[in-house]
Amino acid sequence: MGQDSKILFQKGNELIHLINSKCFEAYYTGETVRNFLLSQEVKNIDISTNASMEYLEKIIGEARNVKKSDDALIMTYQDITFTFTPFLKEIRDNKGKVVYCESDSIMDDINRRTFTIDAIAMDANSNFVDTYGGLKDLTRKKIRFIGKGKTKIIDNPFSSLEAIKLVSTLGFDLDHNTLKDIKNSHALKNISFEDMLPYLDDILRGDYLRLAVGYIYATGLYKDIPILGEELLTLSKKYQKIPHDMLIAKALTRYEDIDDDLLNICDNPVKIKKVVELAIVTPKSEYDDILLFNYGKEIAVLANQVNALLGNTNKCKSLIEDRYDNLPIKRVCDLQYKGENILKEYPNIDGELIYSIIDDVKYNVLTKKINNNYNEIKDFVNELINNIFKQESLKRKTLVLPKTNILQENKFVEYEKQLMELTSDERIAYEAMENELNSDIDALMQKYYEALEKIEIDSIEKETLSKKVRNSYKKLLINTLEKYKILRENKNEQN
Repeated sequence: MGQDSKILFQKGNELIHLINSKCFEAYYTGETVRNFLLSQEVKNIDISTNASMEYLEKIIGEARNVKKSDDALIMTYQDITFTFTPFLKEIRDNKGKVVYCESDSIMDDINRRTFTIDAIAMDANSNFVDTYGGLKDLTRKKIRFIGKGKTKIIDNPFSSLEAIKLVSTLGFDLDHNTLKDIKNSHALKNISFEDMLPYLDDILRGDYLRLAVGYIYATGLYKDIPILGEELLTLSKKYQKIPHDMLIAKALTRYEDIDDDLLNICDNPVKIKKVVELAIVTPKSEYDDILLFNYGKEIAVLANQVNALLGNTNKCKSLIEDRYDNLPIKRVCDLQYKGENILKEYPNIDGELIYSIIDDVKYNVLTKKINNNYNEIKDFVNELINNIFKQESLKRKTLVLPKTNILQENKFVEYEKQLMELTSDERIAYEAMENELNSDIDALMQKYYEALEKIEIDSIEKETLSKKVRNSYKKLLINTLEKYKILRENKNEQN
């Protein structure tokens, strides 16, 4: 036991002696005793007592760092939590469901525990109450249910995962009968994946994960664990030491979808989400310059590693890094001619239009249609604006620029073709209606832009969000307002 733990137990002993002096019992219980006996770090100290929490608060409540929480009294000392709970007795209600009530006996509190190694109580003089042979099981490194394992699992289906968690964190083996009871219980069938995740998270982080996945296979638990079950089965057959977040990324990529609950137990869920997105759409790690630019070097390398682990491709870290390093730009701010330059030249231009123009510039630079050169990009932007907007369109306060990249080029050509088929009056009316629609959208977007400026996200995400919001407003106005009937009818004809 380290020096810090000795100090904490000295403080704990003082508190237990104080409670004893008032003619009440108090013991260290649960994980606190187990970790003490295993000479492991004690992060939190649990003390059970037959003193009421109200009376206990009077005894030790003069300190400012004592507070009540549910049925416990919590005190902090040197950043360590001392949790005081009453002795609890396990009883059954009219429906046979287990409920707990306060008791005067430490034996009742021990009897309610799930595993023998957690059913050891210790007083301030290091005397033990060990009814179920927990000390012996600690010595032989065995995890064993107290009483009938089947009953324990029925009362608490999570006890199966708790047993595997102890395997993963302690390196202990399951007792033969405990393994058999878990295997025959099928306890996880009626448990939601979300409720399993805290246990699975601890299992994945354990120092003895290899031993744990062996038991997950032996007990058949993997069959009832969504998403991660297949991954754990794979590990049990051919173990690989994979970092926690990457293991989750691998499971999600195999699943070919993103589960937010599973993602949230990652240390870096934002990064892993991007890794999984890229890994799913590029199983062979065939990244073009656009993907490399959008996701970055680190995400691309990690996505490649995930697919290599799945056997979809080979690791090609060096090739990815070299290709990324040779990109003409790595961020939008690397452009020689930027949005601020466009704004200086066109001071009345709408912010959404700048996003669209820069998106086109970025696309053309990355596809090497133009060079990242100030004058070349400036000429490209000016030509882009002059070609797309007629003389009368340039007088408008707000302009909306159709995308000119490959994905939307055909739509724009079709749009121009349909306009040419209209009569002169129809075309004027149609364009006027579009101008009015754009003005209405701009009014709706104004507050959105103000809010967007307060959000700390990169320019790529801002571009994407802005376009989605603007398109949503456009669809809403066209489909709901009678004055835009002509646009709605034209849209239906296109479809």
